[in-house]
Amino acid sequence: FHFDESEFSTSIMLQTAQDGGLFQYTNLMRRNKDDLNLNQVASLVSKHATQGHVFEECCSSSSENHNNDDEDDTTVGIEPGTLSIFCGSKSLHRVTQVVGERSRFTAILTYATTPGFRNSPQVQEMFYGRSSQ
Repeated sequence: FHFDESEFSTSIMLQTAQDGGLFQYTNLMRRNKDDLNLNQVASLVSKHATQGHVFEECCSSSSENHNNDDEDDTTVGIEPGTLSIFCGSKSLHRVTQVVGERSRFTAILTYATTPGFRNSPQVQEMFYGRSSQ
């Protein structure tokens, strides 16, 4: 799970994975990037560490929207062509493990209110394999 550095992102699903690769998110957990909300984040991470496969039980590429018993967690199966606008800076989220021969491809555009905003070198390397800073 992670928060995004940019305020909002727009994504379009180009190709789903053979299996897995579902988008999981929580309700809004923080007001801004400085609001770490450590207790709620720790609770969610702890729950998933102890329950192990709480999301994976419903994670196949043919899944539709799923709500778990915990109303704070949602799993969504997004189909190719789906355009999403998401506030990932305030909602903890992840993508489930991709399984099979077919990869998951998503185009993601980010939005920030700060002119010249760039993701950190660590995030740039994670996404692109290199950093411009």
